[in-house]
Amino acid sequence: LRSERPAVLMARMNYVNVAAGVAWIMAGRPCRLVLSEATVVRAPEGSWSQRLRQELFLKAMQASYSRADCVVANSEATAQSMAARGIASDGSSIVIPNPVLPSEPRRRKESTSPFGGLRSDRVLICAIGRLAEPKGFDCLLDAFSKLRDQNTDLVILGEGPLRGRLLEQARELGVNERVYLPGFVSDPMRVLKNSSLFVLSSRWEGFGNVLVEALAAGVPVVSTDCPGAPRALLLEGVLGHLVPVDNPDALAKAITEALHSPRGTREQRLERARDFAAPVIARRYLEEAFGLEATASGPRLAKEEE
Repeated sequence: LRSERPAVLMARMNYVNVAAGVAWIMAGRPCRLVLSEATVVRAPEGSWSQRLRQELFLKAMQASYSRADCVVANSEATAQSMAARGIASDGSSIVIPNPVLPSEPRRRKESTSPFGGLRSDRVLICAIGRLAEPKGFDCLLDAFSKLRDQNTDLVILGEGPLRGRLLEQARELGVNERVYLPGFVSDPMRVLKNSSLFVLSSRWEGFGNVLVEALAAGVPVVSTDCPGAPRALLLEGVLGHLVPVDNPDALAKAITEALHSPRGTREQRLERARDFAAPVIARRYLEEAFGLEATASGPRLAKEEE
């Protein structure tokens, strides 16, 4: 920072933001500091020692974020959670959604197909995310086991610490032969485009990129109405079913309805996804967060700062 003296230092994710804030101060505040928060800031929880660590880290976030020239939240929910925790006062942060990159066609075949074992004559329900507690895949499995239509398969793309527990749960529910966990897949859009429905079962989200990717694939959507951006992304439920968090019965009902009568049209879903195109979001960061303006020769300082 001292030697290069960039126009802007931007960091993203809370622990990186704190480190960037410290480095920026040590370097003598040589540039504009932009900190971007990627997820809803939750109240401390767990054992007393866990809560203590979380409380101390919140103090570090408060100190770092208050010194930044600009704090960016990826959703209104993220901004509100920062205000509630005293990290950024209400109205002091700006909201710029996450960009979603276009899906490029693969020129080579993957070594293992994510469709291995799946039959083309069956209805495919897709979920994507890390196999971890916040994603609520245990609730999704419970809901899936309640579906009356046995001609459905569920594929969950992603890897994580709960793989073994989810596989055991699927066996206990008697749906293991219809549930697939292929792990990390390099081209999830290919799976999405061959699915009849995408389901987000999260307990909380900062934004929910996978929801926008599902919209970009034109696929019907069911989502939990969890803390984060899903409600806003789906336009208050116009473009997808919204259900309470941790409610397998409601989730199963919404899945059944969405398979037969999805919310919104394919064209509406595609149009909504265009709001998050990378060039659109990049320009907002450039102008609103970085204080720069685009020119034919590249970004430069806005006139009022020259």
